[in-house]
Amino acid sequence: MNSCIQVLKKVRELSEDLKKFRGLHTNPDKNLALIAALRDTYKLLEINGEPVRPLNLVVVSVNI
Repeated sequence: MNSCIQVLKKVRELSEDLKKFRGLHTNPDKNLALIAALRDTYKLLEINGEPVRPLNLVVVSVNI
């Protein structure tokens, strides 16, 4: 999962669109929840600048 996140983070268009996304990771639509969880993981990476545990992303991914 770490490698996938790193690769996806390099896609500028994806990063820009995720910043505009307003959904929640608790959304009953699992696809929207996954998008929100990825967006939240990106935010943590930008704020922290250190490794983070993408727990919301893992939880949502498992439930799909």
